[in-house]
Amino acid sequence: MFGGMITWLCAAYDWLEDWQTLVSGMLAVGAALWTVFTLRQQINEQKAQTEAVAIRHRELLERKHRAARSQLPLTLSSICEYASNCIGFFMETEESLPPTIDPAVASLEKVVEYADADSADALIRLAGHYQVHNARLQPLEGSDSFLFKVERIYDAAVLYAYAERSFPYARGEEKFINSRPLSREEVDRALRIAVGFGTSVDLTPLLMMVKGRVEQNHQPAPAD
Repeated sequence: MFGGMITWLCAAYDWLEDWQTLVSGMLAVGAALWTVFTLRQQINEQKAQTEAVAIRHRELLERKHRAARSQLPLTLSSICEYASNCIGFFMETEESLPPTIDPAVASLEKVVEYADADSADALIRLAGHYQVHNARLQPLEGSDSFLFKVERIYDAAVLYAYAERSFPYARGEEKFINSRPLSREEVDRALRIAVGFGTSVDLTPLLMMVKGRVEQNHQPAPAD
């Protein structure tokens, strides 16, 4: 019996010696497959973690965007009121120019930070026009000039139009602000609202000149 066991062990040793290359190869393939499986699992886990971080980041930006945008209607209302009062001053229905609203306009920066590209461009243009408008008001030498009044009323009407265009976005009714140039209709509507519907733009010489300036500088709205 002992001799038979020795014979079996010798046969097994000879078999392993003959097939050791194949066995080694199979073990190497198995190890490689395990390595590939482990690496893929790690890559998938890292990808899932990266996607989770990206989702949390987008959600954080969206919350900040909504928080900043929630204050936008009030800011736009302040800009419209300011523009309307500037027009009133040059039409001699207001005794003095309104105080500047720099802090309100500066608050647009927060919305710009989180807004889409088109909306950010539109709000930057709004803030820029406000600054240009104010710069042209100082100093007021020549403010009694008819043409000076025309230009300043036109500037204020454009400022009003930029603000009015942004209201649907501010209220969450639209996802972005159209950044195309202001149309003739938009500025004309802003002028009529700013001066009050009780004042006829078409019968007031000063406003008729402003309307001519609008027609000169702005194209009709594109057809839908």
